[in-house]
Amino acid sequence: MLRELHAYMRLTREWDLRYEKMFKTGALSKWYSSVGNEATTVACGSAIEKGDALVSLHRDVGAILRHYVNIEELFPDIFPEKMSLVRQPLGGDSRDRLFRLACQMLGREHGFSGGHERSYHYNHMEPDHGLIHLGMISHLGSMIPVAAGAALSFQQQGLDRVSINFIGEGATSTGDFHEGLNIAAVWKLPFILVIENNHWAFSTPTSQQYACDNLASRALGYGIPGVEVDGNDPLAVLKVMQTAVKRARAGEGPTLVEAHLGRHRGHSEGDDSLNQVPSDELKGYLDNDPMDLIETRLLSSGIVSRAWLQEIKERSASLIMEVVDEAVAMPEPTPNTDRNTYAN
Repeated sequence: MLRELHAYMRLTREWDLRYEKMFKTGALSKWYSSVGNEATTVACGSAIEKGDALVSLHRDVGAILRHYVNIEELFPDIFPEKMSLVRQPLGGDSRDRLFRLACQMLGREHGFSGGHERSYHYNHMEPDHGLIHLGMISHLGSMIPVAAGAALSFQQQGLDRVSINFIGEGATSTGDFHEGLNIAAVWKLPFILVIENNHWAFSTPTSQQYACDNLASRALGYGIPGVEVDGNDPLAVLKVMQTAVKRARAGEGPTLVEAHLGRHRGHSEGDDSLNQVPSDELKGYLDNDPMDLIETRLLSSGIVSRAWLQEIKERSASLIMEVVDEAVAMPEPTPNTDRNTYAN
């Protein structure tokens, strides 16, 4: 499990680092980094299967990549022969999805929305492969009713599929959080809401956001389970998510998951929101980098060698650079480009 989770976490980290570098060199005007969220998002993406709905925000590329690509297709022989996988890939062309995602990030025609956005504000469906991905709304809390609606659709069709949605702790103070979670609980929808609690929202500490000890305890008011988990530990997150998914598939209703993780970047690259975090608190987050933690765990357990870790890092960085460079060379959309041209 650690080996598989790590590979997707590393791919995710290199994805972010590439765009961060582009922002710092002026090649990109804005970037919302997910560095530090990889353990939570990759583990969540590993808990769902073909036909489940992924409803993501701008720091959830770990779940998107885990859902979209088969890392063994991208890097043949990355895992030992006959290794048992946490989750089987959906099928389809992994590299093409990665390329189109890069085009999406750069506002190129071959992005999922034909270049009309340069962000994760897109939907992507591949019915033949059971890929259902609903993109974000800028009013982040408003994604909760959308995700609950996807779960309602599964329930009405008599399917044992689930819908998972991510949200930051700040958006839990919106009315959509209450309304979406309440109706999901009343109707026992197959829905899992994951709060990525980095304790600062945009620039407001949790002490000024809510008075309860933790956000998972809010689940009591809806009559559903609420679980806190270390968001830097992918195995812990995976275990919690597998339990929540099992409940949902059995018709037992939603689960509220609160994953505590460290803030490594500002709300977006270039703003000053990270300056609001006290230096000792920020140091604690950086010292518990999920990539460092999982690699230390892999080494101390004797699962992999340092040479293997370095190889995966280099191969991931090289692939991301190659794909992003290809995307940069693609044309930007013309004003009359029909976004449906590139929709599946």
